[in-house]
Amino acid sequence: MNPYEVLGVARGASIDEIKQAYRQLAKELHPDRNPHDEAAAERFKDVNAAYDVLSDPDQRARHESAGWSNWRDPNFEDGYEPWRKPGGRKRAPDENFGPGNTAADLYGDIAGNRRGRGGTSMWLAGENMAEVLRISFMEAAHGTRKMIRLVTHEREEVVMPPGTKNDDVITLEGRGFQGFGGAPHGNLNVVIEVAPHAVLRRDGLDVVMDLPVAGAELLRGTTATVPTLDGEAALAIPPGAKFGDIFTLPGRGFRDAAGTNGDQRITLVQPPALAGSQNP
Repeated sequence: MNPYEVLGVARGASIDEIKQAYRQLAKELHPDRNPHDEAAAERFKDVNAAYDVLSDPDQRARHESAGWSNWRDPNFEDGYEPWRKPGGRKRAPDENFGPGNTAADLYGDIAGNRRGRGGTSMWLAGENMAEVLRISFMEAAHGTRKMIRLVTHEREEVVMPPGTKNDDVITLEGRGFQGFGGAPHGNLNVVIEVAPHAVLRRDGLDVVMDLPVAGAELLRGTTATVPTLDGEAALAIPPGAKFGDIFTLPGRGFRDAAGTNGDQRITLVQPPALAGSQNP
């Protein structure tokens, strides 16, 4: 197999495609994840060797010209004088990936350097993890705390401030997937999903709602009880109001981190049974 086949990429694959394929295979085959699995260990070596060659533009070009028959040979030079990597591997410097160590660019540390017992220890930073946490509309408005269970079976408290929005992300550092070779855990990104309210909707910092009112009540005026973020409130509707009129309850909306409050806007609408009738 040539290195493209080892990584499962096309011959014209970009550096980003090669890095992505290598990262996935290295995670799956890493000895820390597959202890005592000799087949996985050999495959892991092949994947590292393939990435070592394909991520170096000079080596890739030289082996392309030579037909890939000697791509596993660390002494293959084809008339070129490469730098010698620690541990005897030969490698040309690469401006895109650092001085002869592409894995360092990929994982942010000294992956690929030989350490301990003469072997190779990969340093793989833990992947981030995502989890959806559903809260109520009122919990989003006032803020809340929820306990969630981690993959380690530990429990962690997630604190959501007042004014939390749908799709807000709260990051718990170091609570994601475990790293390899002593690398840190990834983060746990908690994505907030706000359940819809039966009546109220959010519009920025404002709260909006539709209030069905009978035409006769609009003619003579009435007082309606409406839900708000802080409980029920009385809304005085004067005689002669029309469908589509908007009334405002100042300061009854969401509050942002700076302490600014939105308003609640209430639109008068026809009751469902009268949806096709004319305005009074």
